[in-house]
Amino acid sequence: MEDSPAKSFVVAWSLSLALGIFGVDRFYLGYRGLGWLKALTLGGLGVWAFIDVVEILSDRLVDAQGNVLSGYSENKVVATTFTLIVWVVALALVAVVGLMG
Repeated sequence: MEDSPAKSFVVAWSLSLALGIFGVDRFYLGYRGLGWLKALTLGGLGVWAFIDVVEILSDRLVDAQGNVLSGYSENKVVATTFTLIVWVVALALVAVVGLMG
């Protein structure tokens, strides 16, 4: 059996942040069954998608073969900062829309 190359932290994080409710991050990491389940539940109505982003940012999610994601230490600060900015802006937009409607 041939060892598969390490999956990229940046790719996994990007997919999780942008398309996590569709399970794309889980498919990328080799978890096909969980990818389908996540897609069918829309990321557990967003909860599972949120948790996966946090797990990837905290280096707790590995690929299906148990390999850690490559590039974590070099990119964790930028990825975490960007994620927090995206979440704060999204919450602000939800609050503004809620106040307007």
